Order: sequence, then C-alpha cells, then structure tokens
Amino acid sequence: MWAEIILSSIILSVASAIQSVVGFGLALFSVPLLVLIGVPLLPAIFLVMSVSCASALLGVGRLRGDLQPKLAIQATMARVVGILPGYLAALYTANSSPANLKAAMGFAIGLGVIAQSRKMFGDAPDVPEGQEPNMKMAPYAFLSSGFLAGWLGMGGPPVIFWLLSGRQDAKKTRAFLYSIYVLTIPFQLALMAYHCPQTMWRALPILLFALPASLASTSYFLRLGDRLEVAKLQKLSLGLLTLLSAKAFLDWFAV
Repeated sequence: MWAEIILSSIILSVASAIQSVVGFGLALFSVPLLVLIGVPLLPAIFLVMSVSCASALLGVGRLRGDLQPKLAIQATMARVVGILPGYLAALYTANSSPANLKAAMGFAIGLGVIAQSRKMFGDAPDVPEGQEPNMKMAPYAFLSSGFLAGWLGMGGPPVIFWLLSGRQDAKKTRAFLYSIYVLTIPFQLALMAYHCPQTMWRALPILLFALPASLASTSYFLRLGDRLEVAKLQKLSLGLLTLLSAKAFLDWFAV
C-alpha cells in the first residue's frame, strides 16, 4: 500500500508540474501510469480529477486577469452534459476486459499526442495573432471533452484542437483551461462519489499524501512557468505520451 501511495504521489506531482506549464496533460500522463502500477481505473480517475481541480484552482488564482468567465461557463455546461455518457462508458470499461481498457487508453493518449503535436507545430501562417477560436466548433469540442473526461479523465485534447483554430495569448489559453477544470470537475467528483462511494474510499488514502505534494509542485512550477523552456518540456512530454500510447496499443494486440 505504501509503495502505491509513494509511486502515485510521484506520478501526480510530475504530471501537475507539466500541466502547470503547458495547461493540460495531467490526466493523459497520470491515469495510464496509475493503472499500470495497479490502481483501478475509477479510483485513478477520481484521484486525477481531485488533483487536477485543486491544481487548476491555483492556476486560476495566478492568471485571474486573463480569465474569460462567460466562455468558461458555456464550456462547463456542455462538458457537464458530456460527462454523463462518459461516466457510463467508464463503468463499462472498468468492468470489461483488460484488452478493452488498454485500447481505450491507447485511443485517448493518441488524441493527446496529436493535440500536443499540433500545439507545438500546427500554427497556420495565415491565422493572425490574437484571433479567437472558431466558435461554431465550440459546442462539439466541449461536449467531446466532457465525454472523454467522464470516460477516462482525459478531457483536454478536444479543447486543445478547438483552441488551435485561433491564436490566443498563451496565458489566456492556460487561464481558460484552468477555469473549465475548476468549474466542471466538482460535478464529476460528486457524481462518482454518489454513484460509487467505494471509488472515493479507495482513492482517499492516496489522495491524502498525493494532493499536498501535487499542490507544492503546481505552486512551484506556476511561478517558474515564464522562465522555463516550454518548447523542450513539450517535446519531452510528447515523447512520453507517444511511448505510453504505443505501449497501450502493443499490449492490446498482444492480448
């Protein structure tokens, strides 16, 4: 048990540091690794969502001048709707075969790899600086983000794809991502705790140790964010996500 707590705390602290700088990725990194060390899927999602919400709250406080409240509320409403069928998919996946779980992980991480690649290399030269994302696509992005968050805790990629249809300031983008995490995740945690209380109790011992460590990591890297070489961190995270996705699919084919 102590080994699981220590490893989980390390995983969540590192993932929190990455999200503090990049704006997303906490669940993409930590859910597969938590499952890999033996944490069941639903408790792993509960852990990640709890840490993500608390870490995002620190980010919102630091970037409060760049918030977009109206847009964040619109995104939250759509994500909440998407979370409901996503949670049903999570219940099915958690009780299905290991092959199905690995395939689901590989799919979600693969989306993360594409999103991260586009974030690094995909800015179109004909998109002017400061242009807002395509609002016609926003409902689809937010609904699918909610579904993926409810299913595997990995709701970032669809929103990243949508944000890349424009060219917003990086701080504004991170503030928006943090705000929708803070507004949406409490609903998901309440849903999971109400429907499946054992999920919360399974995650709680780990959370008691992992949450303070993750918040310390978030606080430290939020302060350093403007001085870090984000491009190098993005390349490192992209490489790790690619390996995780490849491993999930290889394991699936090997079953």
